[in-house]
Amino acid sequence: LDIVMSKVKIAVIGAGVIGLSVAVRLLESRGNLAAITVIAERFHPNITSNGAGGLVYPDSAAEDDRLLATMEYLRGLRSSGLADEAGVSLVPNFQYFLTPQERPWWAEIVPEFEILTRAEALRRGLSPGAYEAVFSFKAYVMEPKKYLPWLTSKFQRLGGNFEQRRVATLQELQVDYQLAVNCTGLGARDLAGDRDLHPVRGQIVAVRVPLSFREHPEVHTWDPEEGDRLTYIIPHSEVTLLGGTRNHGDWSQVPDPQMTDHIYKECLRLVPALEGSEIVDTWACLRPVRSAVRLELESALSCLPVVHCYGHGGRGYILHWGCALEVQKLVETCLKEKGLL
Repeated sequence: LDIVMSKVKIAVIGAGVIGLSVAVRLLESRGNLAAITVIAERFHPNITSNGAGGLVYPDSAAEDDRLLATMEYLRGLRSSGLADEAGVSLVPNFQYFLTPQERPWWAEIVPEFEILTRAEALRRGLSPGAYEAVFSFKAYVMEPKKYLPWLTSKFQRLGGNFEQRRVATLQELQVDYQLAVNCTGLGARDLAGDRDLHPVRGQIVAVRVPLSFREHPEVHTWDPEEGDRLTYIIPHSEVTLLGGTRNHGDWSQVPDPQMTDHIYKECLRLVPALEGSEIVDTWACLRPVRSAVRLELESALSCLPVVHCYGHGGRGYILHWGCALEVQKLVETCLKEKGLL
C-alpha cells in the first residue's frame, strides 16, 4: 500500500540573492518533501541585489565559515562548467592599503596571492598612488544580472513557485504555510520590528571601458575603512562598475550627479587606463546593515516558526551560499522537532 504524504509548505519571503539561494538550497535538499514558494513584492531586476558589484573574496579579519562555504560553492560552479551561464568569473584583483600589511589568514585559500610593495606594484604597471602595499590575488565576480536569473530558473526547474505580493505580517502566513524564512533585507525593519537594521547607501556608476581594459579585466579596490567613501572598479561582461559610497542612515535611492563625478574621477586616479570610459548608467542601492547578520529560528510567533536570515549589509553575495546552508539545517531541525520530516 502506497502512502502519499503531503509536502511541507514553506514560504521564503524575499527574492534577493539571499532569498533565492535559500529557496534553491531547500529544494535541493528536501524537494521531495517540501513545497517552496518565494513571496516578494519585487523581483529581479527591481531589487537591491541586482545593483551589487558581486565581488566575492575573504573580507573578514577572522575566519568566517559562511564566507568559506560560499567560496567552496563558487569553486564547484567553476569545476562543473556552470560558471559562465551563472555569471561567475575569476578575475585578477588588486587591493590597495595605506600602510604595510601582514599576510592575512585567507592567503592560502585564494588563487595566486601575493603582497606587493609600492615599488613592486609600480614595476607591475599599477598606477602610482598614496598606497604602501597591495594584495594581489584572483577573486570571484558574480554578475547579478546573470546570477539572479540563473538562480530563478534553477528554482523553477526544481519545482519552486513564485508569488508576487507584499507580506505585511509574518503571522498572516500561518494559514497556508507550516514554516517561513524571512529574507527581506531592509524590509525586516518593519516585518520583524528590527530597529538594529539601518540603510547604508551605495552609489554605483556603470561605464563602457576602453578595449584595452575590457580585454584584460581587473578588479581594483581601495578602502580607507573610515569616512563615507571607498573606491572600487569591478568588471562585468557588458559594463564595468565604479564605486562608491557608504552613507549611513541615508534612504535616498536617487543618484547624486556630483557623487557620480567624484566616483568617476577617483576611479580614474586609481586606474588611469579607464581614461575615455563612457558613463552609461548610475544607480543607488540601500545595503541592509545590522550589528550582525540575524540567522536564527524564532518559534514564538503563534504557531508559525520563522527562520530569520537578513542583515548582510554589503556582504550578501560574499555570504549567500554559506547562509543558505545554515538556514537549511535550521529548517530541517525545526521540521523534525514538529514531526514533519
